[in-house]
Amino acid sequence: MLTSDGSHIHISLSDQKGHVVGGHLKPGAIVHTTAEVALMPMTDVRVTREHCPLSGYRELVVHTDPM
Repeated sequence: MLTSDGSHIHISLSDQKGHVVGGHLKPGAIVHTTAEVALMPMTDVRVTREHCPLSGYRELVVHTDPM
């Protein structure tokens, strides 16, 4: 997810034997061979980051109300 508040990107990686791991893409990651990226606009939702009193972090919130 790419927004004006930042990004939250999940990735899946595999080695030459087909073993796959996944996680979050963090700043500074280097792609050595191929990166396949799919970006899609989300026109029917509004996405924000709002302070969560439980975690203390600005958490992702997806609003489905009309924009």
